[in-house]
Amino acid sequence: MTIPTPNKAPDDAELRNLAEQQQTALLALLQAQQTCRYGQFHDFASIHDSKDYARLPLMTYDDVAGVEDYWRDRDNFTTDRIAAYFLTSGSSAAPKKIPVTSTLIRQKARAFAAFWEHVYADHPALKEGKFIANFGDSGHSQRNADNIPELSETTFWNQRMQGFQAKDRWPIPRQLTAISNAEHRYYAAARLALQGPLHCLMSLNPSTLVKFCEVF
Repeated sequence: MTIPTPNKAPDDAELRNLAEQQQTALLALLQAQQTCRYGQFHDFASIHDSKDYARLPLMTYDDVAGVEDYWRDRDNFTTDRIAAYFLTSGSSAAPKKIPVTSTLIRQKARAFAAFWEHVYADHPALKEGKFIANFGDSGHSQRNADNIPELSETTFWNQRMQGFQAKDRWPIPRQLTAISNAEHRYYAAARLALQGPLHCLMSLNPSTLVKFCEVF
C-alpha cells in the first residue's frame, strides 16, 4: 500500500491506490460477516463494491434495521470472537458499549505500528521524548455475565502495553487512574505536564483532548 508523503498533497495515483485499498478492506469485512444475522438479512454476499454497500440502510447505535435487539446476541453482528467491550466515555454523546473482536485487535495493533513508524520518521525527537498518553484511562475494568471484559479502550491498550513503556518517558503514574472524576484526573495530568518537558500528548478519542484542553 502506498502511503501519501506527509506535508505533500497526494497525487491521483496515490488517491486511486487508497480507494482500492479501502474497497478491498470493506469487501473483506463484509465477506467475513456474511453469515451473521445482519449479514444474512441484508445479503452481504451480493455486495461487490462501495455502490452496492451504499444501499444498506443508515443505522445508528440504537436503531438497527432488520435485526431486533441487535446488541443482545453476538451472532447478530459478527462471526468473530468477542474479546472485549469498549465502554465509551460519553464525552460527546451518550456512553455506549462497543464490541471488539479478535480480528479488530490484530488489525489495530498493526495500524498502531504503522502509525508510530511514520510519526517517528517525521518527528525523530519523539523517539526519546516525554509522552502523556494515558490520562484518559480510568483504570476501571469488569467482566460481564459471559466473562468478557468491559473497559475503556484506553484502559485496554494501556494494560496490553505495560512492560513496553519506559517509565522515564511516560511521566503520568498509574495512580492517576484511581481518580474517578475525569475532570480531576485531567487536571492532575495537566499539572504533571507543566513540571517538565513534554514532546507528545495523545488520546485515542479526539473529544478527550478537547476536554483535556478545557481543563488545562
